[in-house]
Amino acid sequence: NQSLKWEEGIQSKTRGVSYIGEEFSSADRLDKETVARGLNEMETDASFSGMARFRAILNGLLNMDEEYQGDYSLQRNMLLHGVPRYDHPHLVVAKEGKIMPNSTLALYNITLENDGSKTLAPIYVKDIFPPLAKFVNSSLRPSELTKESANWTLTHLAIGDTLTIQLWLNVSEYRGDELVNRVEASGGYDDTWIIARNFTALEIDWLTCCLDDTIFVTKTGKVDTGEPNVVWYQIDIQNLEKGTRVARVVDTLPQGIVLLNASLAPASYEDNVIAWNLIEIAPLETATIVYRTEALWSGTFMNKAEVDVRSVNGSIERLHYGYAMVNVGKFENEMLIPGWQPPDWGLSSVCEDSCELAS
Repeated sequence: NQSLKWEEGIQSKTRGVSYIGEEFSSADRLDKETVARGLNEMETDASFSGMARFRAILNGLLNMDEEYQGDYSLQRNMLLHGVPRYDHPHLVVAKEGKIMPNSTLALYNITLENDGSKTLAPIYVKDIFPPLAKFVNSSLRPSELTKESANWTLTHLAIGDTLTIQLWLNVSEYRGDELVNRVEASGGYDDTWIIARNFTALEIDWLTCCLDDTIFVTKTGKVDTGEPNVVWYQIDIQNLEKGTRVARVVDTLPQGIVLLNASLAPASYEDNVIAWNLIEIAPLETATIVYRTEALWSGTFMNKAEVDVRSVNGSIERLHYGYAMVNVGKFENEMLIPGWQPPDWGLSSVCEDSCELAS
């Protein structure tokens, strides 16, 4: 029995480019879930009694303004194309490949997307071939071509732009179970470079024997000594083989933990899932990723990193995992944990400060 009716809203905007917003007011009843997947997309599922207003603006050309008053149940998804997904310069490179039927040719699609907030210029793309693979053709003429790689130079990639390069390789002399191909792209902005990496692995033969462990993965987590709600994580990938490895690292942060920054820029970070692409782990070396996170409330947090390792020479590896558990004590201005929580039974965790588990 409050004197004022419910009012709330959410908005995202890119200054001078776009705006997406919604507002509910004078509400007697509101059951709503809104997901903002970036600066360019907002999805809403709402049932309410009251007033609602939805607006979208893009480059001054699109101005959508809708108002509802009464009892409504509605679902809507607003997606603006050409609008940055991130509020900082960002570049994504995706790669798909297939071996053509009844052929020794491998076809790859290298797709670049500028989903950041600034135009990138120039753009350099480098594809590193699998061993003994030979260049046949590409949809865009390489600016530089060697036996091991092809390089392309693009003048620019505007905000929201995508570009796909098709690449054909002759793999008739390749020997191995998997065909691993790597790509690296870099875009310039204000005397700095935005880097993106990826790889693809095509299985070309059935796995016929057991796999030897030549990769060792560990993950550690530790609370910052100066900031009680800051947690540091570290993933180490040790290459025990005398051959180059690539890896895709995916870490799903537990509820209540959010990413602040990382020693290596993630390829993506959505719904608390962080992904990195490592395209070169040298023989007998260790690749390390360190990242800093923030705990929104106190408690025990457990999470797992999945490391998908492939060998450039074509041998197959199993998935590897790293686990970490940390205890975050009570701190000032912590948020309330959403939903029902069990009472504090006074039990203590096995790991009081940090845990380290290896795959």
